[in-house]
Amino acid sequence: MAKGRKTGGRDIKKGQVLNPNGRPKLTTEQYIFAHMTKSELLALLTKIWKMPVEELQQLAGTPGIPSGEAMTINVVCKIIEEGDVDGWEKLLQRIFGKVPDKLESKNETTHLVKEMPTQELVEAGLEAIAFLNANVLGEKQ
Repeated sequence: MAKGRKTGGRDIKKGQVLNPNGRPKLTTEQYIFAHMTKSELLALLTKIWKMPVEELQQLAGTPGIPSGEAMTINVVCKIIEEGDVDGWEKLLQRIFGKVPDKLESKNETTHLVKEMPTQELVEAGLEAIAFLNANVLGEKQ
């Protein structure tokens, strides 16, 4: 076992290449899809958003349609048919980017909320809701 290298339990000699052919080449469709800009992908999804699946499948089979569009439509059809929520998430992340997991506040009073006891925090929240109801929504208590 090689020392100091992550080898996954395989014996690797110095200079040995594990994948001599290199990374496999992308198909034309994969290349086109990977290089579609966000705006192109968003424009396509906006165009097909309200179409029934049958129409989408017909559109994907239309002669002369760009291969990137046809492949994207086929991916959308597959996601819809399988009910693949993760697929939708990946497609939307491709357009809009990943939603940040962390919430940051630049408010100077944030530390006060963190230090406030739970009961006081609940009471402050209820007061804020009452204020919004009375002043913003125009409701009376």
